Amino acid sequence: MVKSPFNDFRENIVIKTLTIIQRRESLDIYEAMTNIIIKGSDRSAYIGLMALGSIENEASKNTLIDFVKNLNNNQRKELTKKQLNLAM
Repeated sequence: MVKSPFNDFRENIVIKTLTIIQRRESLDIYEAMTNIIIKGSDRSAYIGLMALGSIENEASKNTLIDFVKNLNNNQRKELTKKQLNLAM
């Protein structure tokens, strides 16, 4: 159910999906967000990081910590650090 809209090639569909599902807690949702943050467009990744940072639970914090360690994109990494600081 979640994977279809996240794999859509239309950026607006991906972003709308992120804003809707950020209110839910599930490993599938975290995995889908992770995929968008790593592989998606800059705008989709930005919205995904903002959504992940707004969840503010242990799983989202751990995901952000993993991104700080492993993201290769410096712009995304810096936003991740900001989201992590806000979540703490």
